[in-house]
Amino acid sequence: MWNHCVRQTPLLAIFLLLPSLSLAVPTVELTGLPASGPISGLYTGIVAIVTSDLPIGRVEFYLNYRLYHTEIYPPYSISSDRNGELLPWDTTKLLNGSYWLEAVAWDTHGSAGWDGVGITIFNNHPPVASCSANVNFGNVPLTVQFTGHASDLDWQPLAFLWRFGDGATSDEQNPLHTYSAAGVYTVEFSVNDTMATASDRISIRAGILPILATDQLAVAEAENYDLWFMGGGQEWAFAKAKPGYAASGYIIHSPDAGTAYSGAGGPGTEYWIDFPRGGVYYLWLRGYGITGGTSCRVMLNGAAAFDTVAWQLLGAWQWVGTAQFQRMAINIPGAGVNVIGLAGREDGIAIDRLLLTTDPQYSPSGTGPPASPRAARQSSLPGDANFSGVVNILDLIFIRNRMGKDVNLSDNRWADVNGDNTVNILDLVFTRNNMGRR
Repeated sequence: MWNHCVRQTPLLAIFLLLPSLSLAVPTVELTGLPASGPISGLYTGIVAIVTSDLPIGRVEFYLNYRLYHTEIYPPYSISSDRNGELLPWDTTKLLNGSYWLEAVAWDTHGSAGWDGVGITIFNNHPPVASCSANVNFGNVPLTVQFTGHASDLDWQPLAFLWRFGDGATSDEQNPLHTYSAAGVYTVEFSVNDTMATASDRISIRAGILPILATDQLAVAEAENYDLWFMGGGQEWAFAKAKPGYAASGYIIHSPDAGTAYSGAGGPGTEYWIDFPRGGVYYLWLRGYGITGGTSCRVMLNGAAAFDTVAWQLLGAWQWVGTAQFQRMAINIPGAGVNVIGLAGREDGIAIDRLLLTTDPQYSPSGTGPPASPRAARQSSLPGDANFSGVVNILDLIFIRNRMGKDVNLSDNRWADVNGDNTVNILDLVFTRNNMGRR
């Protein structure tokens, strides 16, 4: 008995130890990694190849030693769902930088094997660009200080390019530029990080005289705006595709993507109109409606005047003088330049002309009357160009003009000796001498 017991005990112990001695821990190999360079975007292919004597209970993926994803069904991928379906790994949700990636495989006996590798994630974020100017209108020569606002989430070096609209360019971030000829210039500011470009645009109105209204009428071609503004990635673009327009063309709220603005935020245009007096003018817009919603807003001196000017007749040019079933009566606050603006509300609408009349019974037909001229208004008071009773540099220009001199009305510096836009004795002497008087 004693000898039998001695023989049995070692055999039992050896038998109980056999599983742990013969079963190896799982082996793991990370595959699908790029040979060189960073991982970016929606990346597919990082799979942990696991070899094991026992079934695998789970595979855990760690990024910088923090659990990132757990998979219980093969293929064991960092981007698969829990049912084993291989999905792209969205690396854009992670910050750019270096990471330590580990895959740890656990078998049903509680043993684990792992593999690890260093990776780099880099997703380029396009730069952000916007631009501004210290002035966006004025007489020529008009010197403008432009400011470029730019940022980049990846802190990459940025390159700048300005196109001033008159053929000149600059690679400075904050350039100074002078316009020597009258015109409305579209200025584009571009920012490049070597992988992507962002841009912004503004409009500069140099040496353009206002539209002259009479006591009865003012007519503006929509494409001859004084300023324009982008909004929501859209703009009022010049077009000629719809026949029946007046003058050179019309403007259309584009692109036509079915976008509607319930408040501010759409693109805009401005028309600078010099009124001889204040009072009520009735507005008419000649537009071309398309299928679906077609409407715009009207602004007066930067404030909303009419929220919804809609076109019921579609597929043809039509004059509309009402907004939300009411006449568009605009109360001009006083004599001088007032700004009528169009603001985008529903894209796709085309506008050909704007008409303001003091006659509540007037209804335009066809393309309407001729467009009003642009000029500097001559005051009925000698020398007082602004009807203000105060003498300024513009008044001196009018005085000289009335003396029969050929004056560039857009140049307000010829008589401003001190360059301070105020009138003093030296300016008056200079004006007198240049009129040929001594």
